[in-house]
Amino acid sequence: MQRRRFCALLGTVAVGGTAGCAGRLPEFRKNAQFPPAAHDVEFDARLDGSPTERVDVGSRFGVLRPANNGPHGLNVWNDGPPREITVAVYRNTLRAHETFERTFELAADEYVALTLHRPANYTTVVDIEDASAATVGVDRSNFDCNESVTTVAVREGGRLECSSWSTTMGCGPF
Repeated sequence: MQRRRFCALLGTVAVGGTAGCAGRLPEFRKNAQFPPAAHDVEFDARLDGSPTERVDVGSRFGVLRPANNGPHGLNVWNDGPPREITVAVYRNTLRAHETFERTFELAADEYVALTLHRPANYTTVVDIEDASAATVGVDRSNFDCNESVTTVAVREGGRLECSSWSTTMGCGPF
């Protein structure tokens, strides 16, 4: 009899303890894009060949359950003439925290591969000389046991397009 009473009490505390928590979490839409937005486009986000440069943003140190909170790739691909492309990455916290900013000189059909190591919501700003910047969001849900990447393509006329790719295997219970 004591065991049944304990189990009933435990279930009530567990449900009551989490009541109302979901309403206090910040809302961040999956792969949100903010004006001026890059447009979704169909292309291979994995890109053939090797990147011009690989850059690590943040570190894996202190990531809880690293197998279920893997890194997320971010490719910036120059699909036009040679140009300078500035990439700034902000981690969305109470106050936006700039984690990375750098200008790359990319020849035609070259790309840089960034790896976002710390699971969080991110906002990425891609700025091209003589064109408008595009802002692309990376949602926290992309950091799981699956391999995933977001690619931003800078087209011929300075137009920006983005696409996300992910494997879809299920992650373990923990």
